[in-house]
Amino acid sequence: MKKFIVLFLLLVTCTIKMRAQQTFEIDQKLEECMNDSTNFTTYGMYACIDKAIDAWDVRLNNSYKKLITKLPNQDAARLRATQRKWIELLELDKTLLREFTSHQQGTMYGISHGLVVVELVKSRALILEMLEKELL
Repeated sequence: MKKFIVLFLLLVTCTIKMRAQQTFEIDQKLEECMNDSTNFTTYGMYACIDKAIDAWDVRLNNSYKKLITKLPNQDAARLRATQRKWIELLELDKTLLREFTSHQQGTMYGISHGLVVVELVKSRALILEMLEKELL
């Protein structure tokens, strides 16, 4: 069992690294949006970031729903509990980032905070998609 867990974690790590090197449509759209001259304002950049977070969240939720409905009850319960803890951690991370950026001058810190949240949601979405492909 221990070897299985180690191999599984190695597979997850390798898959995430490989997928991190991929270019995703959501990321391309975010970059295009941020580079659009009509979005060269803080408000415009926040709007771009919010769209990217929403798009990654849709992918995350799609994989989560598929996993929950197709996994055995015990595994689905574990996933549900893990997802709830991840949401708590995400909220704690957002709070930490807000507190850090609130002490900084300039609006770019808020933009950086938003981009970190994009990466956090993207990472979770990719993990769930990988689990979906591997387990279902």
